[in-house]
Amino acid sequence: MHDMAAFDRAYIPARTLASQGQATSALKALRLLTDRWGAFRRRYGHDLEVDAASIQALAQVDAHIADANNAANTGQWPAVTDHLTSVGQILLTVRRSHQIAYYLDGITLLHSSLYAMTVVARDKSAETLSVDDIISITSHLPVAISQCEDLQQIPFDEELFSFTPAKTQTLRDGLTREANALRELRQALDLRDRGLLLLRIAAAEATFAGLPTLFGDFDRVK
Repeated sequence: MHDMAAFDRAYIPARTLASQGQATSALKALRLLTDRWGAFRRRYGHDLEVDAASIQALAQVDAHIADANNAANTGQWPAVTDHLTSVGQILLTVRRSHQIAYYLDGITLLHSSLYAMTVVARDKSAETLSVDDIISITSHLPVAISQCEDLQQIPFDEELFSFTPAKTQTLRDGLTREANALRELRQALDLRDRGLLLLRIAAAEATFAGLPTLFGDFDRVK
């Protein structure tokens, strides 16, 4: 798992910086990510290629990383971001199919739940938020709450992710703030206050935003 965490320390800056269009730093991060993936693939690829689905998944990661590099060479940063997002999704699926517990996957899954609600609320007002929108939010919110609670309760391996005690405390404090933001979102939903609901969704997304970047090594690509 140390090699997977090392890969993610490169993956997170590459995806984040590509999404921001920071070309110089993103290129450095992408080169590091490519090297880390090559090392991981050589060391663990055979062990993970236990069935046709896994073989196909790892080949897809290879292709997405190659395509991300090609897109970066021509400055197509939205395409780079899309390819790298696919890489993360595929690897999460592979780990889950092999029942590999990995703390960062919980962060990713929580983000997916928050993003689903954010998409529903995007460009909406209290007047245009529909009943179907509220039903969708109602379905995603309990999942997000449960995911956040799990992240607060399961053990966290500082050494695996190269966290200092201070950085771990920052993570724990962030999760506490996120749990509070989700609780306030639940209250807004119970009150049937559509305007407040939209504000609470935005607040929950903003509160979460800094947590994934804690796992990336941005100093390597400055």
